[in-house]
Amino acid sequence: MVKVFLSSVIGYFFDEFGRKIMLALAYTILAISLALMPGQTTIFPGLLLCRLLYAFGQLIMIVNPLLGDYVEDKYKGRGGSIQYTAGTIGCLLAIKLQQYFIKSFELDQLFYVSSAIVVAAGIIIVSCVRGGKYYNYEPSKKEEVGEEQVESTLQKLIYGFKMAANPWILLGYLTGFIVRGESYLIGNVIYLWNGTFYDKEHHQDAVQRSSEMNEVQFYSAIFSGLVFTYFIDRWNKGTLVLLANVLFVFSLLALIYIDNPASQLSLYAFAILGIGVACAFVLGYYIIARYSCHVHRGKASGAFSVIGNVSIWVCLVLGGYLFTYWKNAQFSLYILFSVITISVVLYFKVKGKLKE
Repeated sequence: MVKVFLSSVIGYFFDEFGRKIMLALAYTILAISLALMPGQTTIFPGLLLCRLLYAFGQLIMIVNPLLGDYVEDKYKGRGGSIQYTAGTIGCLLAIKLQQYFIKSFELDQLFYVSSAIVVAAGIIIVSCVRGGKYYNYEPSKKEEVGEEQVESTLQKLIYGFKMAANPWILLGYLTGFIVRGESYLIGNVIYLWNGTFYDKEHHQDAVQRSSEMNEVQFYSAIFSGLVFTYFIDRWNKGTLVLLANVLFVFSLLALIYIDNPASQLSLYAFAILGIGVACAFVLGYYIIARYSCHVHRGKASGAFSVIGNVSIWVCLVLGGYLFTYWKNAQFSLYILFSVITISVVLYFKVKGKLKE
């Protein structure tokens, strides 16, 4: 909920106060919240407040618009692919390191070690970011979304959503909505889905199979991210959004049709889903970085984050409710969303609104 309500505010702060100070704030908040967690003796309010503080710091990291600031337009696709691939590798390393740390440290010590790592990473990264409201901008180049002057604070907070009047920005928001929901399906819903095929005595088998499917998705995403570094700056981004959503529809339909997580075919379907997720993640961030006006890029990133987190809530609340009646409900819901996105892309292509 913190991420849904505060994303636009953080995007506004990035544009108002600059990238360096916001990133320094994020690392400080993350380090403090991790260091405070072991000392909490109650879930409410102590641990809850620490968790909210951590979520706030994490959100600042997610919203930051550095890709658009530091990478030239002709290399933004490649930069986004490298960013996504590095992040995916980081997730895998974090899982492995977590297993090592759990064996090597007490639980309290684990939080302190994590806090120290955040401090070290923050010092390195913040020192590399330029001060002030830095952004990479060519004054002679016409922006896709104009440098409109926005006066009131309220207008600034909602301006990111108004930018969706541009077809490219709207497409970026739709892509963000789809891919954040798909990521939640992969990371969380798949455990519930697998659990419907195993009885209580074999619960651990369901967990193991879910982990295997997630690992397949991770490796396919890493491979896809590396491949996209070559293609993404050469192909039309509207066509790639279309491709990503076709892969979503195909892989989710395959999972429904196979209807058996123990089948080897389900792993192939998950690999295809991973390719689609990698493609959509890179495209979403690329489109926002490339087509949002430099002075409003933080606001666009904030709106992008709001929409993605709303998608997670749709998957969690509406999808969770429907799941009680049908185990494939959340898959079907995101098939529908992908079909809608495909229709929007085709409409814009027919109208000639997705020329780069």
